[in-house]
Amino acid sequence: MKFRPIFSFLFLLTACAQAQMLNGTVKSVNGTLPRVIVLNLSTEQETRTDELGRFSIAASEDDLILFEKTGYVKARHLVEKADFSGNFSLLMEEKPEELEEVIVYTQSYDLVKMGILQKQPKRLTVAERRLYTAQSTTIDGFINAISGRTKMLKRALKHERYERNYEKLSRMFEESYFTESLKIPKDDVARFLYYAAENQKFTVVLSSGNRFQIMFALSELATEFKKF
Repeated sequence: MKFRPIFSFLFLLTACAQAQMLNGTVKSVNGTLPRVIVLNLSTEQETRTDELGRFSIAASEDDLILFEKTGYVKARHLVEKADFSGNFSLLMEEKPEELEEVIVYTQSYDLVKMGILQKQPKRLTVAERRLYTAQSTTIDGFINAISGRTKMLKRALKHERYERNYEKLSRMFEESYFTESLKIPKDDVARFLYYAAENQKFTVVLSSGNRFQIMFALSELATEFKKF
């Protein structure tokens, strides 16, 4: 009986969190941006901006939206209630020119060799820390499981790993490799990178760091990708 108010409250939260259509425009300092990938990381729905930079995507309050376009800095936006009341607008910045490599040497300490720790601690990412905190105690884990927060955090952790794979691929290969060697249209490069980053079989190859195997796997994925 004591848990009835909690269940009622969580039910109301779930009922209120219905998806709505988020309408908006993506711009740069030079004007509107067409063909921007708009990805709802919470629901995995994806769309693109039209020639006037406009988009429409289903979203709920607290959903995380990713905006991606080649040549621009990726932007993320946490949906707020006010975003549905008018035409949402987001400004994307062009990527700065890359500078020559700068090597910085810093002194580090091995806590295991110093006898402070028995083994090296695992470094948790932001998403991993949030998920660990949500499940750290029995009552927290119970409430978060019921409310759907744990499920949401697991999705966020999964997408964070996709993001890391995406960034790794972006650093390993120039855009010209995808457009010239793999024959991926320039406007589809970002989408192909996400396609590869989410492929479980490919992520195993990517983690090996073997450039030849990675290139071979990318070639196979590109063939599949171009069939869509």
